Amino acid sequence: MKTDSPTLGRMFKTIILASSLLTLGYLLAAALSENVLTEWRGHQRNYRDLLFEKADDDHSRRIANSFRIELQQAVLPAVDRIDRCLSCHLGVDNPRMRDVPQPYRVHPEPYLMDHPIGKFGCTLCHQGQGRAVKSEEAKRGEHWGQWLLPLEYTQGSCGVCHDPAALEQKGAPLLAQGYRSSRDRGCYSCHRLGERGGAFGPALDGVGHKHKHFFPMAHLEGEHTVVNWVYEHFLDPQTVVPDSRMKNTVRDEDEARALTVYMLSLQSINLPEEYLPADKYKALYEEHDPPLADGQALYAQFCYGCHEESVVGTTDLILEKELPSVRNPAYLSRISDAALAFIIRRGRPGTEMPAWNENAGGLRDNEIEAIVSYLARSREYVSEETFVASTPHDAEAGRALYEENCGACHGEDGRGDVAPNLVDPVFRQIYDDRLLGLTIRDGIEDTEMPPFGEQGFELSDQEITDIMAYIRSL
Repeated sequence: MKTDSPTLGRMFKTIILASSLLTLGYLLAAALSENVLTEWRGHQRNYRDLLFEKADDDHSRRIANSFRIELQQAVLPAVDRIDRCLSCHLGVDNPRMRDVPQPYRVHPEPYLMDHPIGKFGCTLCHQGQGRAVKSEEAKRGEHWGQWLLPLEYTQGSCGVCHDPAALEQKGAPLLAQGYRSSRDRGCYSCHRLGERGGAFGPALDGVGHKHKHFFPMAHLEGEHTVVNWVYEHFLDPQTVVPDSRMKNTVRDEDEARALTVYMLSLQSINLPEEYLPADKYKALYEEHDPPLADGQALYAQFCYGCHEESVVGTTDLILEKELPSVRNPAYLSRISDAALAFIIRRGRPGTEMPAWNENAGGLRDNEIEAIVSYLARSREYVSEETFVASTPHDAEAGRALYEENCGACHGEDGRGDVAPNLVDPVFRQIYDDRLLGLTIRDGIEDTEMPPFGEQGFELSDQEITDIMAYIRSL
């Protein structure tokens, strides 16, 4: 087949011309989009119109005439940030912009007076992506975790520089409430923060600064953000994380919201000294040189999460364990202050009860003594009763008696299914023959431990002695 060469040449020229024009069109559109039609330029044109509209004297008219449309940014090398939020939020420090819509409205007072944008920027408080110049990219993104905080949660950022306890009347009441609740509800019974706290749950250091992909989102309803995850997890831990062993102790949605604000304040940001106010220095000083220990407050902070305030032992359905009431008067009547302090210092190996000494849970000796003094307030009397172990004892006979009467709760090997572990070294050191014998014989009132002596299952002292011998042999 013969092809007309001039016709083919004209066809190629037409294709090249069309593709060139199409390329030029795309380049022109990109140039217009980047340099004329960008979102921030549109906001700046609108803001310039507002400046003229509100210019009611020569000075304000000069400001309006001198306004230039250009990228605005706060460069903050001290905190490693570049914030371009000002390219759209142009009126943040202009008091004439009180009654205009966002993004042109003046920032609520009096925060900028103490936090100038040239020093603090925007994202240190509001989070978000400071380098972005498109609103959606600045507020959220799939590949970075610091999304813009909802307005009611912004108080959490105050805790980066301030002591939360000092902000009740200074603009961050939710943060102060969350700080108190974290101590009143026993969060640090299970979680560690800094040098203090339990190890049953994950440490809370830097939790407010973590990327959202650190959190399991599969069962979370609503937005997959750190804020929503923390809030929903406080309300119902097992719905958000089905295998979570966290107890639900929050009173209501308001307390969950306050606790979420406080968690957001726990950020791993190293600020220069000039960013820290006096209240923060005071809090840091008290961490290293704490004031006189308050046993009740320390109990609430480090013990309440498991033992609560009740004087009656309860079975935790999540842990499937009996959580003993260490404030039970019958228990306290038989155990000495020294023994209580020993248990707190050493913990109970093989159980959820950790060691709380300074090298473990971070409590100083005077703080442990203060907790013991607080517990002792529930002691109604000190028992003078004795239990003299009968001799000779028969551990093999005790085995059968143990299996019949004790094994269902304490386990066949004594390691405890729902009841305390009988073989851990702390238990063996604290429970001498007197305390062990009295506990088996008389039980502990208002707990799951019944009496096995004459007032209960009618075991004789000899049989109780045989059970004790078997327990010692485990």
